[in-house]
Amino acid sequence: MNPSKKYSFNVIEDAGGWRVEVLRRVSSKRSHISKQKDGFATQEAAQAWGEAEAAALLKNMNLKAQKKRRLRNNEQADDLI
Repeated sequence: MNPSKKYSFNVIEDAGGWRVEVLRRVSSKRSHISKQKDGFATQEAAQAWGEAEAAALLKNMNLKAQKKRRLRNNEQADDLI
């Protein structure tokens, strides 16, 4: 996964296995856990899940931004007519 300023993930070893937290950067000083899942048997499995979820969240965010941009541009075009 390409590094993103908005989303990242942490893989943490627990007593029962591995845990993943997908973090969203809210501001320069604050982060929020968007998703978390535990119970992974291996670190590789946990990392693969974290990469996939962070990529999915980033893709979803980009799709929403595209939709808002299209709606905003269409509304502006209607105002000119």
